[in-house]
Amino acid sequence: MPAPTPLDEAINALQGIEGGPTGVDFQAPTQHSKEYIYWKLCTFENCSQHSQRGWVVIGPALQPRTAMEYSEFQQVKHATPLPQYGRNAAGKMVDGATRLIPLIEAGGIHEIPIEQAVAYQWHRKPALVKLLPELEGIPTYPCNHGCDTRGPRARVFNTTSGLEKHIKVMHKDVAQPAAIGREIGKVIEAMRPDQQSGTLGINLADATQMAALVKAIVVAIREDEKENKVSD
Repeated sequence: MPAPTPLDEAINALQGIEGGPTGVDFQAPTQHSKEYIYWKLCTFENCSQHSQRGWVVIGPALQPRTAMEYSEFQQVKHATPLPQYGRNAAGKMVDGATRLIPLIEAGGIHEIPIEQAVAYQWHRKPALVKLLPELEGIPTYPCNHGCDTRGPRARVFNTTSGLEKHIKVMHKDVAQPAAIGREIGKVIEAMRPDQQSGTLGINLADATQMAALVKAIVVAIREDEKENKVSD
């Protein structure tokens, strides 16, 4: 059996096959009554209506019965049709897990913006990084509080804010002490009399300083409780 090409490896990675054979067939979903093609969402530089600008999605192909839907899709989403990458009413293009594979097989991986690739966690798949070198060096922030960090249920985030939000919602027992610690650190930093000396400058016998420290702890607890109520 010939060695898989980088394209084969990328497609296998999208199908959840690690080091397996190429050309694995998946059961096609139910045949739809209309066909689909790939579209590139809004690329207007000054557009404020759309957040996923340039993303590749599937949408209606031009048929007599879908002419109006096709036109609305184009106008409302400021989308550009990509019919050169195929059209179908069933199979991988329509199935959510594999919908971009036909595009990649047809040589269209360059149509997918880096923001979309990162959102799909492609930067964590070496086979896809080979095809999109721009994904090299994208930082990842795994949850180290008992969550899976590998596999389909992995809790790995692209930003520190995403990780912090996850911890606040799923690991409240960790989030509150961390918030308190940050507030205490701010107070201690503010109390340094001489930044060049390196001394903390906090005097536990000083009633004013202790009051500020206690206040910081109370504020941290209240803010954490307020955010938890909103997330609940």
